[in-house]
Amino acid sequence: MPSRLLICLLVVAMSAGAMSAPAGTPAATVNGVALQRWEVERELAGLITGGTFHRRVSEERRGELERQALDILVLKEVKLQWAEKTGLEVDPARAEEALAQVWARFGNQQAYEAALREKGIEEADFRRVFVRDAAAAAADASVKATVSAPSAAQVEKYFASHRDEYQRPESRRVVHMLFPVSPTAPAEEWDQAELRAQRLALQVGGGEVALLDAVNDSIESLSPKFRDQVGDLGFVHRGSLQPEIDREVFAADIGTVRGPIRTLFGFHLIQVLEVRAPEQLSLDQVRGAVVRHLFDTRKTEALAAFESAESAAAEIEIQGWAGGR
Repeated sequence: MPSRLLICLLVVAMSAGAMSAPAGTPAATVNGVALQRWEVERELAGLITGGTFHRRVSEERRGELERQALDILVLKEVKLQWAEKTGLEVDPARAEEALAQVWARFGNQQAYEAALREKGIEEADFRRVFVRDAAAAAADASVKATVSAPSAAQVEKYFASHRDEYQRPESRRVVHMLFPVSPTAPAEEWDQAELRAQRLALQVGGGEVALLDAVNDSIESLSPKFRDQVGDLGFVHRGSLQPEIDREVFAADIGTVRGPIRTLFGFHLIQVLEVRAPEQLSLDQVRGAVVRHLFDTRKTEALAAFESAESAAAEIEIQGWAGGR
């Protein structure tokens, strides 16, 4: 249904809340250019997924998102006007491609025009939102393009004062054994699996069998989806395993068996075979990462300064009802 597509994808009819005003009432003006309520709702639709737009979002949270959506819209308009004033080249195909995607969802031009009429939106105003998006993106790219890459001296200075951030973390070589149990299995089946895990842990602890050998002997009995998750896992970093297992791995002494550890998948035994201490990386090893970090930080700072200056220079008026203000 075209009108529903418009609601879900584009303008999203207003629900009761902070932004309560007649449909034709501007939410804000930027240098005399009015920004309508439906334009704020379009930005809001990008902040809230379609399935949760009117559900599972508290009034307080919705108000916060409305204010954020309005700020985004105002800033995009500031950038559009800056682009027009400076003669910045904006690729018209970008806006046309975005608009074409909207037309495609309606099926035909007539349905698209009917939906706009139903919501009281002029096509020229609707087109402008896509031009605004393209111009804002072009403005961002133009500002970032003025930023120079950090010099070698700046990279070296930054690395010298942030060496601790560039380390290879501790890693541990781990053997993992799983006694799988279906989450829906009866308690009796869980109890049996736990007993088997306890017996093997005692055998490994007593030197009767190696955990890795036990895993290799039983791997064919495991479901294929588990086979690449057991055995010698090699060296793993903190946070790379399930939280319950990860905690045991990085608390274990070398050679000791930890478990049974219960998770959604059954009971686990783990054994740490080796530990690699954290390793300080050299500048040569991380130079590219440092350069990217400094470069990206400069671009972010330049864009923030540009947005602040242009917004301060613009005459912006926010209506009292808009965005919960």
